[in-house]
Amino acid sequence: MSTVTIEMECEQVDVILVQVLKEQYLSLKNDLDLRQSDDYVGYGFFENDKDADCAEIQSHMDAVAKVLSYNMIFDGYEDWKQNEK
Repeated sequence: MSTVTIEMECEQVDVILVQVLKEQYLSLKNDLDLRQSDDYVGYGFFENDKDADCAEIQSHMDAVAKVLSYNMIFDGYEDWKQNEK
């Protein structure tokens, strides 16, 4: 296995982190929408009980949103949050 080292500015790392967190949030939101659907017949994502599963997904979404609020403090977190509802 080879190793590659790159140099990045802190701001570049922040942009990557925020993008990944946004993607995780959107994925969780899609999972929640799917799980809340009456048409969903699969297994739960975290729990088999639908209500408990939805609560756990929401808890994870809240955690990701909290981390985003810190990392996007100067980059329009409130605007992003309004667009994700």
